[in-house]
Amino acid sequence: MLSLSAFSILAPLIVGFIHFQKLALNMKILYILIVITFVMEAAALILRLQGIRNLFIFHSYVYVEITVVTMIYYRLFDTFRWKFIAVILYVVFIGFSILNVKYVEGLDVFNSNQRYVEGLMIILLCVTYFVQLMWRAEHRHLHNLPSFWLNSGFLIYFSGTLFLFMLGSELIQRDLGIFWEIHALLNILLNTVYLIALLKAKKQFVETKQ
Repeated sequence: MLSLSAFSILAPLIVGFIHFQKLALNMKILYILIVITFVMEAAALILRLQGIRNLFIFHSYVYVEITVVTMIYYRLFDTFRWKFIAVILYVVFIGFSILNVKYVEGLDVFNSNQRYVEGLMIILLCVTYFVQLMWRAEHRHLHNLPSFWLNSGFLIYFSGTLFLFMLGSELIQRDLGIFWEIHALLNILLNTVYLIALLKAKKQFVETKQ
């Protein structure tokens, strides 16, 4: 399962590269996240194989992930109020993360507090976007909307990992492999959703040109 999780990012990575010019800006932003994720996962694997602690990479990755996700939702929200709230949440999260790494979870321990708070923030953004879709009622076939798939993937992944990350440090200290198995399964699901969203975005581009 862990190996499949590691390689699952290759599909959206390749598809996004092939169709990058045909993607809308939000999907291009998503692809940047996919590329960075691939690079950082590869770096973490190399360090682990060399017996070097790599937890600092996971700390760094959260800053990249929350920045990209906030950018995506800032563009998806159609009211200034929620754009503003997204920015405020982002600033608060960055402040919390800095204090957390300085006083609670250093770079040499698993950043479960940071991941837990990130999950709460992104779940709020996901639910808000679904409410926006319901109120606007502009799309009759939501399954053809790339942002619908992406939002659904984010909601499932971060809901699934919410309590996983909350208990992360304790589970890792006990060396419970189930932690990584569950996360691997959720990660495969998220990468699959990335792939679907990119394919839907490419299809949208083709249909627009016709």
